Amino acid sequence: MAEDDYDRWNELKKQLNNTQKNINVKNGNIYLLSVGKNIANEVYGKGEIFLRPVLVLKKLGHNYFLGIPLTSKTKNGSYFFAFTYKDKASYAMFNQTRTFTTNRILKYHGKMRIDDFKTLKRKFEEFLR
Repeated sequence: MAEDDYDRWNELKKQLNNTQKNINVKNGNIYLLSVGKNIANEVYGKGEIFLRPVLVLKKLGHNYFLGIPLTSKTKNGSYFFAFTYKDKASYAMFNQTRTFTTNRILKYHGKMRIDDFKTLKRKFEEFLR
């Protein structure tokens, strides 16, 4: 990514910060978020508005949650959880888990299957040990 991507992200981030969204996120839901240009190996989104699907692991408050960014690129190892979503392989990146504000949400994308979500939570707990 080019240096101007940081500038573009900073402008978008200012807009997102000034936008209050009343979205009642639910554990196991997947939303498309603006996840801007970050440093080194920190994950970010694609396109003009830095879109990335993020799974809600745990709602923490009215407008923030613990989320796990997702990718469609094949990832193996204890840092990742593979599952099928919308008939495609998807990978939850445990090593990129963090808190997100609902201001970043652009739209609802879907819901993880209940069985997959239960398994993911168990694997995430193992990851933390």
